[in-house]
Amino acid sequence: MANGCDFLTSPSFDALQSEVFERVAEQAGDEPGSILYIENNDHRTDEVADAWADNHEPLRLRVTDFNTVIGECYERIADPSSLLDALTRRRLIDRALRTVADRGLLDDAHLYRDHFTDLITELEGEGYHSPESVRTLVEDSQLSPGTADLVASVYEEFYELRREGVGDDVYTLSEAYRTVLDSGASLTEIFPHVDVVVISGFYDLSHHEKSFFAPLNATALCGLYR
Repeated sequence: MANGCDFLTSPSFDALQSEVFERVAEQAGDEPGSILYIENNDHRTDEVADAWADNHEPLRLRVTDFNTVIGECYERIADPSSLLDALTRRRLIDRALRTVADRGLLDDAHLYRDHFTDLITELEGEGYHSPESVRTLVEDSQLSPGTADLVASVYEEFYELRREGVGDDVYTLSEAYRTVLDSGASLTEIFPHVDVVVISGFYDLSHHEKSFFAPLNATALCGLYR
């Protein structure tokens, strides 16, 4: 990878993107996939790829999202496996809510499915990926004892249902983050064909994203923030 980490901003995104394209085109090799563009907005993936292809060799740049990169890193470090898909995840959370409701801790469980799906995703994104860590967090927070017990109980049920119903060959994003970060492997080691990485569209980084991006300055990447 090229040396140096640039952080670029501009009131005009088109001008910013053009500047980034010009820089990475000079820094990266001509091989397919030599530029890895991590876009935080999934809806812009095709737009970015098309904009690049207007003036450059399309195969040199690959546009993807952060979760895909983490998943690929995980599969290169650990044994190949499958990411827990969103539909299965929602079903497991729904079952966890109904189980907790049967204990009398919650009424109208179906009304809370989206809320707890977002909450569990946020908890895992901040590094809380075990029932023990989640319970400690909520019990030490300003939540009422009843609410803290509810949150911890739902996560415990979700965790156990996933282990029992999905199997060890399926991983969650939080497990992938933890494995990749604990390995200490850099993107240079995992993706030796990549010369330059562009990071685009990140405003509020999660715990795992901060931990993953922090050492990138040492591996010399080009960062695009807007």
